[in-house]
Amino acid sequence: ERSDVLERLLESLVAQSYPQLRVVLVDQNPDHRLAPVLSGFESRLSIVRLESARGLSRARNRALPFLTGDIVAFPDDDGWYPAGLLHEGAGLLASHPGWGGVSVQARDSSGRRSSTRTRRPGSTSSRPPRAHPAPP
Repeated sequence: ERSDVLERLLESLVAQSYPQLRVVLVDQNPDHRLAPVLSGFESRLSIVRLESARGLSRARNRALPFLTGDIVAFPDDDGWYPAGLLHEGAGLLASHPGWGGVSVQARDSSGRRSSTRTRRPGSTSSRPPRAHPAPP
């Protein structure tokens, strides 16, 4: 049951106050356990719920035809966005028109790196957002 963490993610998206925010949620559960959580947000968020077999690539591929915005993000259901993150990302992209995207490292609620990647022992560096050039 991950509905509690999904609720935290959706609350963080409501708090973004980002114009025309649309959530495309790909549900990979065999039942409708997320329906009660989603119904609590239908008046506050534009949500498109899709179904897919399990697998990260399957979910993203299922969502692609429904993505209509200039900015697309792929948060995990157990993550959340700090206030202002979407405006900050949009600002970075607007001020660097040659960038095709921005990626940042996930952090937990205390600010520590939250990644499954292996870190070098003793490494404490905090990398800035990484720019990805726009295709020609």
